[in-house]
Amino acid sequence: MDNVSKHVWQFHLLWMPSRETLSILGDRAKLFDNADGDLLLAASGAFSDSKLVAAFEAGGERVWGYAFDYPCSVSIEEAGVSEWCAYPTRGIGYAVSRDVAIAVCTASFAKLKSTM
Repeated sequence: MDNVSKHVWQFHLLWMPSRETLSILGDRAKLFDNADGDLLLAASGAFSDSKLVAAFEAGGERVWGYAFDYPCSVSIEEAGVSEWCAYPTRGIGYAVSRDVAIAVCTASFAKLKSTM
């Protein structure tokens, strides 16, 4: 895909260490549902201060990472990288590394193009 960088931008993320720790987030835990990939990442701005504090107490971290457009669901194998997550129904993905974000974004657009 040409100029994939316009589909990737720096973003503040909430990283949660495991599915078990999500219960501390209450109804906001649903933001992590139906994700592709192998990390639990979401936009940190989607959480109130009290939910962020609870997340930190459960081992979560607020990290700088990258958001990217995600028009088509891909597997870790199709993307060729790990350490990302994406939400196909929302069309967005997240990664801590820019290189990973670019790889997954590229794979997602390539798969979309192949299905047209």
